[in-house]
Amino acid sequence: PRSEVFDAMNAKDVTRLALSLRRPRTATGLVLPELTRDLVSVRPDMARLAAFRRITDYPDDGRLPLTYPQVAVFPTQFALLADPRCTVPLMGLIQVGMQIVQIRPVMDDEAWSAKIKLANGRGTRRGFEFDVVTTVRVAAVPVWEGIAHLLVRGKPLGRQSESKGDRPQQELKDPPPGICETTWDVAPETVRAYARVSGDLNPIHLSALTARLL
Repeated sequence: PRSEVFDAMNAKDVTRLALSLRRPRTATGLVLPELTRDLVSVRPDMARLAAFRRITDYPDDGRLPLTYPQVAVFPTQFALLADPRCTVPLMGLIQVGMQIVQIRPVMDDEAWSAKIKLANGRGTRRGFEFDVVTTVRVAAVPVWEGIAHLLVRGKPLGRQSESKGDRPQQELKDPPPGICETTWDVAPETVRAYARVSGDLNPIHLSALTARLL
């Protein structure tokens, strides 16, 4: 099946994507441009949403699953990274974290808008890290925000360029009140099914072999 990433990208975006794959795979000298994209009047594809719920076990209660806005805007995030003004190499790009803040649930039948931007480019011991920040609004009121933390691996960039977020953190003996920690063991076939429904067919996620190659 075709990835929904490509279904949602126009011909110019697909061309840019092909050209972006030729970018040098290095963290040296990267500077993150101030780029944004806007989406308006977004409504979920109900068949895709139903498939997402089947795979993730989110309830069909009329409210979008907490992580679904990230899935819905992923093609636009991908197109933003493929913009020729962005020099970040896409091959081997690693997502090292994700933060989501939901102010209120988004209903299945609500139309919403989103602003996606690149932010917080920083040199760290691991290479070059940056964020893709997505803000979802309903009737101009913010209701959801997601921050994806991405890494371009490379040589250490020196102590003066390290960010605070890259410093080792003291391990918590007990989570703070209201916070719990959970570990999931996810079967490979579930990972591949999720990749198909989310449109995120990153080879790093699909098998140990392709992850090592990249």
